[in-house]
Amino acid sequence: MASPWHGQMLATLHRNVRIKYRDAGHTFQEIVLPIYIITLLVVVKLLEPQLDIPASPLEPKVDPFCVPAESTNGIGGVCLDLPSRPSEETVENAAVSKLVMEVTQQFGLHFEGPALSPKGFDNEDDMLDFYYSHPQMIFAALVFDDPKMRTEQDLPQDLHYTIRINGSYLPSTSKTIGNKEDCQLDGYICDANGYLNSGFLALQSVVSEVLRATAVPECPEKKAKTTFVQQQALPAYHRSFASLEFQLFTALYMVLALSPVLQTTLTHIVQEKQSLVKDCMLLMGLRESVYWLSWLITYALMSAVTTLILVMTAKWTTLFEYTSMGMLFLIIYPYTLSLITMAFALSTVFTKVQSATSFSGLLILCCSIVIIPIDLLQWTTGICAFLSLMSPIGLALAVDVIVRAEGRGQGITFYNFWSTAKGTSPLSMGALVCIFIGDAIIYGVIAWYLDNTWPHPERGPKRHWRFCFTAHYWFPSRAGASYMLAPQENSGFVSQFQLDEASFVVGTPSDVTLDVDPRQPVQEDDPNMEPVEPELARKAAIICKELKKAYHSKKKWWQFWDIEGGRGQASRQQWKRESEVIKGLNLNLYEGQLFAFVGHSRSGKSALVSMLAGLSQRTSGEAFIYGLPISDGGSELRSLVGFCPQEDIILDLLTVREQLKYFASIKGQSLHLGEDAFDQSKESNKSTAERTEDLLQELHLLDQAETQAMELTASAKRRLSLAIAMIGDPQLGRCTFQSLFGDAQKGHKVPAVYVNPMGDSFILSYWFIGQQVVIMDQPTANMDAESRKIFWDMVKKHQKGRVFIFTTDSMEEADMVADRKAILSHGVLKCCGSSLFLRNRFGLSYLLHITKGETYNAGAILRLIESHIPNVTVVPTARGQAHSTYKLPLGFPAETSSLMTQLTTNAAELGIEGGALEATTLEEVFMQFHDEDEEAAGAVTVHDASSLHTWGAESSEEMEEEALLTSNDSHVGDDSMSKFRKPQLRGQIVAMMRSRLALYRRNLVAVLVTFGLPVVITLGVLMAQTLIGQYDTMRLPLENSKFGNSVPVLYSVANSSATVEAENLLNYLGPNNRLLNQSALLSRFDIDGISRGDGGLDAIGISFDQLDLQSCTVEYTVFYQPSHIHELPTVVAMVDNSLLHSLRLNRPANESLFNPVSVHVENHPLSVASLRSAADFLVIMLMSIGLLVVPPVLGAQVVVDKQLGLLSLFRVSGMKSFAYWFATVVSDLSLYYISSFLVLGIGMAFGHVPFYKDANLAIFFLFLTTMPALALLSYVLSFFFLTAQGAASLLYIYFILAALMPYFWILVVPGNNISYSWHSFLNVVDPPYALISGLHFIVNSIVETKGINDPAMNSFPRVYTFEWNNYILLSIGGAAVAIVPLLLCIWQLEIHEIEPEAKPMQPPAADPTAEGTEDSFQDVESINELYREKERVLSNVERWEAMGLMGGDSPEGDLILCQNLGKNYDGNPGSCYGIGATPGFWAIRDLWLAVGRGEIVALVGGQKSGKSSLIHALAGTIPISFGDALINGESVRHAYRNKQRLIGLCPQYEAVYYSMTVREHLELFAVLKGVPEPHSLAIEATLQSMQLTDVANDVVGKCNVGVRRRLSIGMAMIGGSSVLLLDEPSAGTDIATKRRVWKHLAAQSGQRGTLICTQSFEEAEALGARVGIIINGQLKCIASPQELKLRYGSSYSLSVMASSENIPEIREFITTLYPSSEDVEFEATTTNTVDNAVELVEGIGIGGHARFRVPVQDLFGLVRLLNELELKREALGIRDYVVSQPTLRQVFHRLTLGDSSL
Repeated sequence: MASPWHGQMLATLHRNVRIKYRDAGHTFQEIVLPIYIITLLVVVKLLEPQLDIPASPLEPKVDPFCVPAESTNGIGGVCLDLPSRPSEETVENAAVSKLVMEVTQQFGLHFEGPALSPKGFDNEDDMLDFYYSHPQMIFAALVFDDPKMRTEQDLPQDLHYTIRINGSYLPSTSKTIGNKEDCQLDGYICDANGYLNSGFLALQSVVSEVLRATAVPECPEKKAKTTFVQQQALPAYHRSFASLEFQLFTALYMVLALSPVLQTTLTHIVQEKQSLVKDCMLLMGLRESVYWLSWLITYALMSAVTTLILVMTAKWTTLFEYTSMGMLFLIIYPYTLSLITMAFALSTVFTKVQSATSFSGLLILCCSIVIIPIDLLQWTTGICAFLSLMSPIGLALAVDVIVRAEGRGQGITFYNFWSTAKGTSPLSMGALVCIFIGDAIIYGVIAWYLDNTWPHPERGPKRHWRFCFTAHYWFPSRAGASYMLAPQENSGFVSQFQLDEASFVVGTPSDVTLDVDPRQPVQEDDPNMEPVEPELARKAAIICKELKKAYHSKKKWWQFWDIEGGRGQASRQQWKRESEVIKGLNLNLYEGQLFAFVGHSRSGKSALVSMLAGLSQRTSGEAFIYGLPISDGGSELRSLVGFCPQEDIILDLLTVREQLKYFASIKGQSLHLGEDAFDQSKESNKSTAERTEDLLQELHLLDQAETQAMELTASAKRRLSLAIAMIGDPQLGRCTFQSLFGDAQKGHKVPAVYVNPMGDSFILSYWFIGQQVVIMDQPTANMDAESRKIFWDMVKKHQKGRVFIFTTDSMEEADMVADRKAILSHGVLKCCGSSLFLRNRFGLSYLLHITKGETYNAGAILRLIESHIPNVTVVPTARGQAHSTYKLPLGFPAETSSLMTQLTTNAAELGIEGGALEATTLEEVFMQFHDEDEEAAGAVTVHDASSLHTWGAESSEEMEEEALLTSNDSHVGDDSMSKFRKPQLRGQIVAMMRSRLALYRRNLVAVLVTFGLPVVITLGVLMAQTLIGQYDTMRLPLENSKFGNSVPVLYSVANSSATVEAENLLNYLGPNNRLLNQSALLSRFDIDGISRGDGGLDAIGISFDQLDLQSCTVEYTVFYQPSHIHELPTVVAMVDNSLLHSLRLNRPANESLFNPVSVHVENHPLSVASLRSAADFLVIMLMSIGLLVVPPVLGAQVVVDKQLGLLSLFRVSGMKSFAYWFATVVSDLSLYYISSFLVLGIGMAFGHVPFYKDANLAIFFLFLTTMPALALLSYVLSFFFLTAQGAASLLYIYFILAALMPYFWILVVPGNNISYSWHSFLNVVDPPYALISGLHFIVNSIVETKGINDPAMNSFPRVYTFEWNNYILLSIGGAAVAIVPLLLCIWQLEIHEIEPEAKPMQPPAADPTAEGTEDSFQDVESINELYREKERVLSNVERWEAMGLMGGDSPEGDLILCQNLGKNYDGNPGSCYGIGATPGFWAIRDLWLAVGRGEIVALVGGQKSGKSSLIHALAGTIPISFGDALINGESVRHAYRNKQRLIGLCPQYEAVYYSMTVREHLELFAVLKGVPEPHSLAIEATLQSMQLTDVANDVVGKCNVGVRRRLSIGMAMIGGSSVLLLDEPSAGTDIATKRRVWKHLAAQSGQRGTLICTQSFEEAEALGARVGIIINGQLKCIASPQELKLRYGSSYSLSVMASSENIPEIREFITTLYPSSEDVEFEATTTNTVDNAVELVEGIGIGGHARFRVPVQDLFGLVRLLNELELKREALGIRDYVVSQPTLRQVFHRLTLGDSSL
């Protein structure tokens, strides 16, 4: 049972804290980035000018024409000069014409400038057209909106008109609050004064006067001015730093400063999801709530530290001077919590770390820039609250509020925490903090729901979308099935068989339907299924009944149309396909056994074990693990099963010991249920630490216990994964219970079962502690031979009481370690049984090896063999072999014994020096099914034995294939052709460019994201800029219902008799008005009133200097507040409207054309390309950031080529460095230029800053020079990275910082006072700066060239743009100059990487680990063999030198010569005082080796034995440290580059482009290697020989491992390479693929010298004419495979099938044959030890199958053993037996570990 909740939580928290502590890179980024950004903001703040503005008094009274009221003549002019306008005709409406004429005349009375003349238009659009074409001709426009005026000649009673003036002169209609400092520093730039300066208020007043004077006939014709204005006094103002620019920059960069919280959290969780660590932890019992909550607590603590550091830095550096640290922490910390839960939500969607981090960075960037339109457009509260649901936007708003409060000298305190100041964000700080908390909760709920429902790309969703609406989820019943047993006498063991026979009472929960009845085990009556004994049948632990698994594959939305088949060809079947991978599996697996599933690629092995482990859901059928259904086994099933997937389920940053302790903790290894429940055994009582140490010892990981997992070798990682999977031991408890019948029943041993009384019967439900079932998927993949032996020894030791299930591609491994093997083909179970059963059932054979003597008589030997055994075939052997091989069918034990006797007796006569008998492996069984198609997989056909044993009886297809293999590469070794097949540089460039374009075409989404991001960002910011401009010219009604209501009106009346009239006049506005005397009113709006706090900042003041409505005499003064931008014209319009209404009250209507009773005025500025410096500079900054996203991706792609090993493979294949870099630069720059020029085109279409028509040429040249400089810089930096992920992230940060750090400097330096030298220097050494500075100075030039008051800016002088004093040419020229040094850097770095400096090395010292072991490793014969190898090398070297063919080819010389070769890897010197230093080591030492033409030499060794280093040293991809090697007579250490194209290199890793097809790879390498035209012939031959024709046009990333390995070999062999260097050529492939690869390599070796380095003994034996064993970089022995087995094989393997009762007697018989106890070893199929002192283990297994190792070392000993077995066969009850000589694996183990058990 799993650990309790609190135990899992403590263990997981401890794990997470260690991960965070050791993840120094991300932790450093989380802490340092906020400090760095705050430091930059502080620098900008300190350079901002400080404003301390004293209070300003009440301004003098002026009229709307800006003429002081004390002027003698009252004649003046508007604040701007107006040019003369020609006189034009007016519109047809008489009233409008009369009104406009009166207005122009009246306007001219007060303005002494040039006279205005009206011009009429039929509609507003015509007027706008005229304005845009003649902007200097229009002063203002009056627009009458009532459509009735087109048909009527009178003005309507309710008159609406709009005043339109050039928007350059007026304030923005979208803003309501202006900057106080502008009005106090310079009244001219004050937004509110724009109504005076532009003449707007003058025109408005004149229209009102004309309407009053003409609409009321009783009034005298008096044309005196009635309206005056007076600016209120302003209080003293202090602004520390809060300019608009600083507000925006601070908000933007504070969001970016905390972005690592999101990215790091997301990275860790998606990384665990991608590597299956998360899924496996959940499968092993970790609760989901523990997982998520532990990460939340971990990052909450880390975020608290980050926030505290940020707050302290911001406070200590005085960035936020007035806000307390506690308040800042209270604001920022909830935001970081929302980021953590946001990362949780995003992690449910992504399965790749790179995609997740890229998206999170883009999300943060997009959210941060939203503050720009919020600030500039002053969006409403509702919009801001909605946008704040994305918490980064909320933080930007919060920082904006803080900066504004700091600028007011107040900061954020608890007093203003819930309030909003005028002119600031519409949301209070308290509201934003509440939104952060709400965001965190919302994101958490989304993460919980999507984690359960979002479909995994491979496994689908965990639950249905409506899972949360079912009662079973919230109130789960006990998982699993329950069984009722009638009371009966049981004297011990309650087995699974009894459980199966019990009556079924309650099934699984009501919402889970089982498709099958679990009560009975599967009846295994198939003849291809080996029957089991009844005792074993009672231990059925896992029962699979009609188990099925199908994958539903859907086309992507963009693939709906079948392009190849034409439009509309995609049917519903094509849209949704179902692929059934497991087809109705029925199988029983038994406790105490090791079970293997074997099959070809896509046979269903991994899908099956994933279902059993609970990693994926079944489609139908069911499987039961100890009675618990896999569909709903619950926590009990998870605690029962341990799973080791193909991927290593390890945590890279934890040590080996820490990982084992953690998984032991979550599985509850320290849990004890008490004495009343269980009697714990001694083993069960071991603590977690003791169990951990035991596993470390058994897996040989004790010396690496404190090593972090990422530093382990591949084999050590696999061993650790197995230890994690089986960390628990099954515990056998004894339960005491009492039935309700009153009978006490004690002593019922129930294995891992807890028994409860219920009702009248006993309900049995399973309660397990520890891992009873261990499931492993390809557990020994990438393991060397030594690690495999350690691995399987450990498994066998813990086999008792458990069920071990594993999948493998190695039939030999399954044969050696598994008790039962099952072969799957296309999801169908073909056969199942022990090795001996499968051999007999499918008619396998012996291989008889005979060592040739001097008088060897092949014909006589063959006739002798055929006289004893029928259907004998001769097996072809490699050239020069000293033995012959014959295949003999099994099933003839007596005849075989007689034959061996005859061969021994007549050995001298027949010329036989020795011999051996070897049983063929179970691969022959598997190969019977590998070629069948999916339809035929449901039937099993046992091939006729005669056909199986006839070597030459091949099918016609096989004969055609064999002919193709031997003929498709006839040019191999044609040296004359090789000399003239020099690759053409032009062809290589074209081929590389095609491959690049293919990559871009296949990764279209990634290309669009990368290169389209600048376009999207530019489009977004320009649309925002346009939106800002539209808001600037929006209509604004000059009415405000607050005036006179919530905003009081304070007034005075000069004539007290007019007080009632004034009150009635103002009541029309609203009831909230108050009468004051003249002095009191002036005092309230002067400095004294402001300083006392009773001023009029929130009130309106009106002074009626003259008021007599009867005589139509009105003169009033408005006291306006300049910070309220639109207050002045609004009050004037409302008072004038009230005055007109009062004058018309109780008076007859005018019979003239003027009949309005009320007038409503609107302000609608004419459009203009307004300049907003902050917005414009932010536009270029964001556009530059978008363009700088591309270079890191380009550099990362080069790192991908290096990381995949493609660069090395290209160079070995003959590619010129110039071709690679030229093709890369041209292809990348093409897309980069397209992206940048699309940005330019979009900017030209919008026409905003900086994309004015005449400035676009400068931008064009700037892009033309900076784009290649940026790309080349990314290529230079790519040389210093090893991983693409690190390159992409770090390069992105570098490019952004390299651009923005100096850009801050530009912004704070006033004017153009930047040093020319510094600017020039930065442009050359910092191309990102050149880009952003060039755009900056283009904008700056536009601002300086065109004043802010010039209307309709469309162009500026082009010549001025290119003057040196505006720095634009410096940016363009600096980037152009930077290209040259960057190209030189690439050249030098490429040379250093191709030909690194060779350090002089001393010859390697003797290996200290091999001291004293010379005798055990090497006998006299081996030493002589190595001496002869050395002599062969020296003689060939002399032959090359004597012939003078160094650098040429000679058919007589060996093609590969290693002359005392050594390779040393330098250690790490560490930091100061040697901390962290690691010593160097010799990977290869004293190697002498020769490989001749037509010869295949295979070197076998474990990991770190030097095999891969040897391959790469010979290929020239790594330097040789000592000695030398000759390839085709060419020295590897000297002048080797020009001959590399003659080498075919197949590295261990998959050096392929996953987005290119198989054919495209071969086309590329054909060009690189100089294959003569037409290339298609060689390509088609390679496709056919490697059996790749069917997948030739498939993308490599979608192909299986077998296809990729065959492709790698094909790329190595194409072009007739005379030397093949193959490193693990068949690694990771299934058996059938291996056979194909081996067959092809053997067929193509005729004219080649082939060196194979491998860990596969099967591969070495199948291919190698000679096999060498290399240990610790030294060649220990080299000979033919048969010679090695004869020389080092110490014992034969004897497999016996008999009844279990006869096994001890058989063992005793074998012991009597070999009386020394040290000579006989025994192992049974289910024993957990291999011991010389044989013990019969109870329940030996299937049919009494046992295996002995007997000391037979020659042919005579073999004959004796066979004769004795035949004599005693019937007496001992032996049903069958198989004798086989030791394998190469056993030879290797004997040489390395002194043991040959495996």
